[in-house]
Order: sequence, then C-alpha cells, then structure tokens
Amino acid sequence: MNMNSKIISIINHAQYSDRDAWEKAISGNKDFFEREFIAKSAHISFDYAKSLGERFSLGEKVISESAEKSYRYAKEVLLSRFELGEEKVQKDIEYCYRYAKDVIKNRWEPAEKNLLNLKSSEANEFLVSYAINIIKSQWPEAEERIKSIEPYRIHDYCVNARKSRWEEVEPQILNMSATSIIDYCKNCVKGRWEKAEEKILKSKPTHNFIVDYAKEVVCGRWVEGEKEMLTDKKVAIKIKYCDEVLEGRWKELEDILFEKESTQRLYQYAKDVIKGKLPEILHNKMLMIAMLKKDDWTNKYLKAKKYKIEKKLKLYETNNA
Repeated sequence: MNMNSKIISIINHAQYSDRDAWEKAISGNKDFFEREFIAKSAHISFDYAKSLGERFSLGEKVISESAEKSYRYAKEVLLSRFELGEEKVQKDIEYCYRYAKDVIKNRWEPAEKNLLNLKSSEANEFLVSYAINIIKSQWPEAEERIKSIEPYRIHDYCVNARKSRWEEVEPQILNMSATSIIDYCKNCVKGRWEKAEEKILKSKPTHNFIVDYAKEVVCGRWVEGEKEMLTDKKVAIKIKYCDEVLEGRWKELEDILFEKESTQRLYQYAKDVIKGKLPEILHNKMLMIAMLKKDDWTNKYLKAKKYKIEKKLKLYETNNA
C-alpha cells in the first residue's frame, strides 16, 4: 500500500478511530495533510470534519460543490445552516427538500420554487412531503399540481397537510380503498359523507369497514351499517361493533347468539360486551351446553368469579362426575 492509499484509509476510517490515534498518525504533518490533501476532496473533507466533530474551514469550499455533502455537513457537523453550500443544494431536489426539513426546519423559499417549477414524479413526491412535513398545512400554490398526481399522494396531502375537504379531488378519493375513504372522512370531512357511506357498504370485507366508519366518523351507532351487518350471521365482528361502538347490548345479535351453538362467541359477548353474567336466556343456553359437553369456553365462563355462578359450576361438576 503506497503512502496516498494509507492516508486515504486513515481518513476514511478517522470517524471510527480514537482521536489520539488519529493525531498520532498525522503528527507533524497535520497542516500539510489538511491543506494539500484533505481540503481537495468533498468526501474526505466531510469525513474528516465529522471525525473531528467540528467545523473544517479549509474544506468548506470543496464541500460546497456537492449538494449531498453540503447537506450532511450542515446537518451532522455544523448543526446549523451552511450558507456556502446552499446554492448547490438548491439545484438538487432531494437535498433541497432535506435541507429545508432537517437543517432550516422551516419553510425555505428556494426549496419551494424548486419544487413548484420541476415537473417530474420525483418532484411530486417531494411536493407532498414538503407540505406535510414542513408547511404542515394547506399549500395553495401547489394544489394545481397536487390534484393531478397519483391518488394515494393526493390522499396523503389531504389527510396529513390540508385537513379539510377538497371537493375537486373527491372523485379520486372515492375510487380508493375503504380505509382511505374513512381516513378522508375523519380528517377532512370531519363527519359523515353520504357518497362515502355508499362505497363503504359495498366494500369487502364490508363489516370491518362498517365498524371503523361508525367508530371513527359517526362516533356512535350507524343504523345503515347495522342493517348490512345483519345480512349474515357472522358473530365476531358484531361483537366488536357492540364493544367499540355501541358499548352495550344488541338485541339482534343476541338473537343470533341464541340460535348458534358457539360457546366461544357467547363467552366473548359476556367478556367484551356485557362484562359480566350473560342475559338470562343466553346464560341458560351456556349452562345447557355445558351440561352436554365440556369445552374451554364454557369452563372459562363458569369459573369467572365476576359472573357469580360458582355454585352452579359445582353442581355441573357433580352431575358430570
């Protein structure tokens, strides 16, 4: 390995080395190395400054010729703006955005001009990210561009930046998944939306989305959704609806529970909805099933002290001994 290669190796690994070891390696030649070798490379100057943990003035001119190194030098070494490198940063869309976000941590006019003037899919991505992460609000100057980009990015902008209805893009929103529609209703419409409800009631798996819409948007009972949920006798999602939305009993569900032979669902209804002893007719059904066969769910139900049926449990055990 020649001398130049050794120097490059030392410098490239300086940030991982002990400071004393570094000082020893270049002892007596530091000024020469910094001026004639290190300061001639943006990559090496940045690594050297980072290894020192302080500003390296001799290398700043060459660092300023690289958008990436200027951004990283500002963010990781100076912990503040690096004005000498900003002209180069402004010409690179990715680092222009990152510099505004991570270094300036506020709106930056050169970044905004850059994002608004460039017409590319990459620019569109950063356009929305800039609104969400830096402006953190509506960006009227960008909306003409945003409304014509990919629907998922329009949705991101509406939900995470604009946070208010944007009727021009609602046809695109309605063509998205039910989850995205619910997010839009919750964060932008801030209430019920008839067209969204029509779409949600036709989405699959419908019943999961009905619970989410009722819980997050209606913030209470959704009768139209209940009617759809009752078109089949699946129980688990209805129990979730009772627990998270109604926070109470549901007669139609209890009728289904009485017809079905699922001790697991009866137990789940007692635990998650009633939070105690089942209504009398369902309680008696559970006891009847327990008399005919043993399973984990009847045992869990009968052994739960809060149901206050320990004596009946004892009778059951004696009869089946």
